[in-house]
Amino acid sequence: ALPAFMVAQYVTELQKVTLRPDIKLHLTEGVYCILDLCMEQDIKFLKAGLNMGVREVFNELHGSYVHYHKPQRQGEDKYTV
Repeated sequence: ALPAFMVAQYVTELQKVTLRPDIKLHLTEGVYCILDLCMEQDIKFLKAGLNMGVREVFNELHGSYVHYHKPQRQGEDKYTV
């Protein structure tokens, strides 16, 4: 559950500040790697346990993760031995 805690902490802090786009891009890529480590139950926990505003930030992050990062990751897995 450490990856889920790290993601929760990130989205909580992200809600408080505005990041420069270049910095946010690098942080988002790192959080995507942490989301790779999350189990389905961790995602359900985050969706249920976060406060409303933070949950919205998480849902946006998770949506972009599922749309952009996860399919790319699955494509890479096909070619690894």
